[in-house]
Order: sequence, then structure tokens, then C-alpha cells
Amino acid sequence: LSPNFKILTGVEHWFFMKERLFEFELDYYRPLGNPTAFIDALLKTFARLKEELNAPEDVIQFSKNYELRITNDEEKFEAKRLMELAKAYQRYQELMTEGGFLDFADLHFKTLELFDRRPNILAHLQNRYKYILVDEYQDTNIAQNRIVDRLAEKHRNLTVVGDDDQAIYKF
Repeated sequence: LSPNFKILTGVEHWFFMKERLFEFELDYYRPLGNPTAFIDALLKTFARLKEELNAPEDVIQFSKNYELRITNDEEKFEAKRLMELAKAYQRYQELMTEGGFLDFADLHFKTLELFDRRPNILAHLQNRYKYILVDEYQDTNIAQNRIVDRLAEKHRNLTVVGDDDQAIYKF
């Protein structure tokens, strides 16, 4: 990760994708009549995949496994679409890394990668934060929840406050 990385905001993020759209091997997700039609959907899907802790390699492997179980033509189309999406996600991450960019979902995904690759940093943070309070817990996604779990696992002093009636995620 470049030390001079830049976090892309909404419009910047969309234009980043639009400018590089033809660097992706897309068929279904780049229709000839309106090539930019699926940019928002792709960006939301990539963010959701990261929020659910799915690396591009994992999504490609899942797609390959899905292809092995195909039994009819409708599933063949779905498998092709899924593999296209998986490869687009992988290419998206490559382009973001090459450009020194992160999106908001990367902030959590990369934090967890850092904890896995540099346990000394995780240990330092666990020692620094002996008591953890999470407000609005109903709005945490899987990646955020994993960060909290990892930080709290040493001292196990964790309090969360949430309201199911206000939840934007479902577990």
C-alpha cells in the first residue's frame, strides 16, 4: 500500500471506474448501448464483497466451484456472469492498488489484512485499548465487527449498544 494513498470519494470513485471501464473484460456488465450502466452496481458489489471479507481470489474460486456444479443452460449463463463479476473485482483491486487508491470498504478490509500480516500492530492496539465501547452497533458490517472482535480478544472488555429497530444490516 502506497504511503501516499488517496481515498476515493463517491464522484471520484465513479469517474475512476468510468475512465478505466475498457480495461475490464466485461460483456454482461458493459452493454454496448450504455457502457456505464452498471458502474454504480459494480462499485456497490465490490464494496459489499469487501465488507463481507471476500478477497478477489476467494470470489474467483467460488465462481470456479460454481461452474463445476452446473446442470442446465440457465446456470451456465449465471456462472459466466458470476465469473465476469469475480474477474472484474480482481481487476478493480489491481487498478486501485496501481493508482495508490483506496475506497471506503478498503479501510476495514486492509485493517484486517494488517492485523493478519503484522500481529505486533494488533498486539500494540490490544494493549492500548483495554476497554472498548461500540455505539450504534446495529450498523456495523461484518468487517467492522471482525475489527472489534480482534481488538477486544485479549482483554475481553467489550460493551456494545444497539437498536434492532434502527438496523441497516441483518446478521
